[in-house]
Amino acid sequence: MENHQENVAHKNIEPPMFLDELGFYAFDYGPKQQKIIAALRSDEAIPNATYFVKNAKEIFVFDKLVELVDEQYKMHPDRDIIKLAHALMDQAFVSPQEAVEQWHIVPFPYMAEPVKNGWIIVHRPFNAVIPRTFKDEAELHKAFIQLLVGKKVLAHGKSDFLYKGQPMRLRTSFKVADLPFMPHVAHLADHNDMNPYLSLGDISYHAGFAPISEKVFHDVKEREETWVKHRLRVAHYVEIYADKVWSQIKKRPSLLKKLIEDTDHVPEDGGEIVQLLRKAYPELAIWEDGTLYAWYEAYQVTYYDSCDMEDWSVHRENDFLFFLLGERIIRQNDDTSEVIQAGKWLAYALLRGDTIANAVHFAKAAFAYGKALFTLSEQVKRVITFLEQENHSVTPHGGPVTTMSDIFDWARQGSSSNPMHMEQTI
Repeated sequence: MENHQENVAHKNIEPPMFLDELGFYAFDYGPKQQKIIAALRSDEAIPNATYFVKNAKEIFVFDKLVELVDEQYKMHPDRDIIKLAHALMDQAFVSPQEAVEQWHIVPFPYMAEPVKNGWIIVHRPFNAVIPRTFKDEAELHKAFIQLLVGKKVLAHGKSDFLYKGQPMRLRTSFKVADLPFMPHVAHLADHNDMNPYLSLGDISYHAGFAPISEKVFHDVKEREETWVKHRLRVAHYVEIYADKVWSQIKKRPSLLKKLIEDTDHVPEDGGEIVQLLRKAYPELAIWEDGTLYAWYEAYQVTYYDSCDMEDWSVHRENDFLFFLLGERIIRQNDDTSEVIQAGKWLAYALLRGDTIANAVHFAKAAFAYGKALFTLSEQVKRVITFLEQENHSVTPHGGPVTTMSDIFDWARQGSSSNPMHMEQTI
């Protein structure tokens, strides 16, 4: 590596730069264009939207206005950007065909998704599709043009419902009857922290989406509140009686037998860690050093995002117990919070006196029901939020204009331990 760097420096050659898709997006707009976008978005006379539909023949395209202003600004850098934009506004209106084919406008809230025989069009908030496969991009663009100006796309298959006259087919069920079986949870005492996040907590019903009637909406909302409170009570209960759960591990070694690793490998500098683990977790004495070290490493990496053993602080943690029990229920799950929650369901069943087989069955059922109910609640929230926004929308338009600066600002606001997820759609 050193020789390579010396050769690069000696020959005065720039080291290579590698860009992924995000890199190309980042460099799509240079600093000057970023300046132009920021200025245009701040002006109330210019729509802060990727597009908006003036009528069936004229579509405003924000990117075209940026391009027009950029061209003039390069020739006249002393000109006021806003005044330039106002003078060029009329030229930023294009035909629906040009908007789709040249400026890659996709009518909100749709997206294209590739399938085996071509493309399908997905309504994102509804998680529904137009029942038709478009064999190529020409057909897809034609459909987008129709949707952009408020026309209906002809369906070629069975539909589940109509939205503003457009036939659509659901990709997921909104029926409560399709949820997994809800296992019985005994009522436990409330505690101080009983104000959890609820997907539908502050959401009110809005009509307009046939699969979600007012009755279905309130049923899902009530189920979510009931189950989340069960989950919080159970979590608090098993924390209080964690010592009794640990004693179950000691009395019933078969509980964690399935987690035993085939290897007894411990890194050369991991001996001290193992000794500390033996002192902190005597209940795991039946495990060989390799299994104990491997599972503690997995816990540190997934729970604390810590790969370096020098950063590990070995002490007795109940969450390590629930993590291990959770791995007994749902293996190969990257969401540590889900694993620990599954472990708490198992711990609860053990505390109430279930056999190991029954406890495992209960924990799997509780986890499956909770996960499915959360997914359904989030889907209902997405639909109702969209309907509410549609009620306040005057003209069809795209989403707000975003830049790389916005994306990085959003990332900074989140936890550094949670990776930023981006999707590209046509």
